[in-house]
Formats: sequence, structure tokens, C-alpha cells
Amino acid sequence: MSPKVDAATCSAAFSVSAPVAILSGTCSYKGAHGTVKLTESFGFIGPRYTTGPKKGQCNLSNSAQPIGQMGNVHGAGTVSF
Repeated sequence: MSPKVDAATCSAAFSVSAPVAILSGTCSYKGAHGTVKLTESFGFIGPRYTTGPKKGQCNLSNSAQPIGQMGNVHGAGTVSF
């Protein structure tokens, strides 16, 4: 999945969700089972090229260092013991 980049701000964000099965637990959670819907959200602000023919454009190359980024994972569901 590739996020759509806002060329005016060189920023992008996306989220994905999926159910995750809990099959067993360990220690105090031994025997836990159920399903949790996890959602991961990620966003970033990328740099711009400062020289060359792409000067002023968003630099989204793999070697570009983001100016800022954030990630979050959260979930909800039913778990039984």
C-alpha cells in the first residue's frame, strides 16, 4: 500500500485494520484466546529537494530522512481465559 502524498506539504498518512486471533497466552495469560481487531496508523512529513532539477519537489526516495513521522497501533476485541 502506498499512501497518497500531499505535494503542497510533502505529507501523507494511512491506516490499515485486520482481525488478529489470540491463540494462547503465557504466564498469567495462559489459555487466553479470542479475536482482536488491530489498526495501525502511520504518517510522515518528507523533505524537499534543495538543489538540482527537482529543487522544491518532495523527496520520497528510500534514502530521504523524514522531517517527522508518527505511528500508532491500537486494538479492541474479546479475549477469554
